[in-house]
Amino acid sequence: LNLRHNELEALPGGGAVGRAEALVELVLTENRLANLPPEVFSLPALEILEAASNRLTSLPERAGAGGDWACHRLLRLDVANNRIGPRLPSALRRCCGALRELRAAGNELEDLGDLFVVDAGRPHGWATSLVTLDLGCNRLGGALRLGGLRSLDSLTVASNRLTALDLCGSAFPRLSALLAGGNAIAEVPPELLRDGAPILCTLDLQNNNLTSVPPELGLSAALKRLALSGNPVRSVRPELLRGSVEALKKFLRSRIQGLEEQE
Repeated sequence: LNLRHNELEALPGGGAVGRAEALVELVLTENRLANLPPEVFSLPALEILEAASNRLTSLPERAGAGGDWACHRLLRLDVANNRIGPRLPSALRRCCGALRELRAAGNELEDLGDLFVVDAGRPHGWATSLVTLDLGCNRLGGALRLGGLRSLDSLTVASNRLTALDLCGSAFPRLSALLAGGNAIAEVPPELLRDGAPILCTLDLQNNNLTSVPPELGLSAALKRLALSGNPVRSVRPELLRGSVEALKKFLRSRIQGLEEQE
């Protein structure tokens, strides 16, 4: 069901939405919705929910009739460019273990707690399902905690107020892109080095508060884009930070004591 760009201010009430039990896809992008009826989250067959570019200020913690979310098959949730904050509902994690893609950029999120920390001792679907996570352009501050998301391919947290990325000692074997420019991050997380993120191709940490770059980053063979300009780094010449990634990686390797450079 595609209701995109219709200037809708509300969806039908009286439980009408909840009766569409076979609905798989609901597109509500570019309307004027201030809220989503809880019944939307009681749809058992729903796999795609797109509600970007509305006026949403929150997502309901409970579904229709006060029950838990029943959209256990949800694969894609796009609520970008709304006014949602300061948190996302815990029901998202509790009930949507098959989620592959979450887009929540351009909102008013401030604190996500441990929402995206998957404990190895308590298996959760997101450990293998979550591929794309976009939290850019919010108000997230302090340390953003993520862990156990072994299938994560793309993480965007650019243009927030973060001072740290706490990756909880986790490996990210499928992570190919991390965009975190425009924050106040002070250190490159060790989990992003070769052993923790072996196929990381793009790392954007420009315009943060980095004062150093770990030399081991030069060992990341997959890394093709490394954006570090706009940081108060003292150990690397500015022209190297602005230059080619291979030249920067070569310089970083030269700083590893005992490593013999093999051309």
